[in-house]
Amino acid sequence: MSTTTTETRAAGPTASGPPQRTGLLSRLRSSLQQMLAFVSLIVLFIFFTVANPDFASVSNISGILLATAVIGILALGTTFVIITGGIDLSIGTGMTLCSVMVGVFLTY
Repeated sequence: MSTTTTETRAAGPTASGPPQRTGLLSRLRSSLQQMLAFVSLIVLFIFFTVANPDFASVSNISGILLATAVIGILALGTTFVIITGGIDLSIGTGMTLCSVMVGVFLTY
């Protein structure tokens, strides 16, 4: 009595097959997504500078940077909390506590 075995191979590219392009496309797509926010910021800056030449003044740029400093510091603190594994997204509560404490310290 003889038996025969049949081998089934999984469909798909093998090591000797053609190189896959999905790796290149996925890397290109992820780098495009990362650069999209920065490019959008540059486009908005150029648009508002052309619309109003006073937009690119030193006092306006420093005002914009000072206005975004608080949110940037809060985002940095929240990033460290998320990285360490503690998922606590209560930025509003922390900002309120800091505002109250600054108000209390300024009155004394």
